[in-house]
Amino acid sequence: MDSKEILDNDYVSDIGLMLNAGNRAHLMTTARWGKFLGIVGFVLTGFIVIAALGMGTFMSELSDIGLLGGGVAFVYFILAVLYFFPSLYLYQYAVSLKRSLENEEQTELDKAFQNLNRLFLFVGILTAIVVIIYGLMIVIGLFAVGTSF
Repeated sequence: MDSKEILDNDYVSDIGLMLNAGNRAHLMTTARWGKFLGIVGFVLTGFIVIAALGMGTFMSELSDIGLLGGGVAFVYFILAVLYFFPSLYLYQYAVSLKRSLENEEQTELDKAFQNLNRLFLFVGILTAIVVIIYGLMIVIGLFAVGTSF
């Protein structure tokens, strides 16, 4: 493919990869949706923190054991942290990607892909941990059922 054809088709290429106008539009759409989902994630994280405070207080008042309320609040705070980081990485990806596409800045594109990598790494590790926990629960459940007979 010669340089005239590349320019005529609105391709941008420095390393051999092609990015045409359609792909740029798709990336811009992912940036907009990513920013929206990141903001929604921050709001939901706030709701989880509020729920942690409310449930901790409510459960402490409801039970004689004050530890129960603290335990519930702690679990909610852990859930808030686990929800916050993917939202942050998604939001940072979207903002950097949008800046990169609008201003043709390579450093912003690098930041975008770094945050996308962090998002997938975090979600991948979290998924692996959950799968392991589910597997352990199944094994423990089967063991408990087997020993009850």
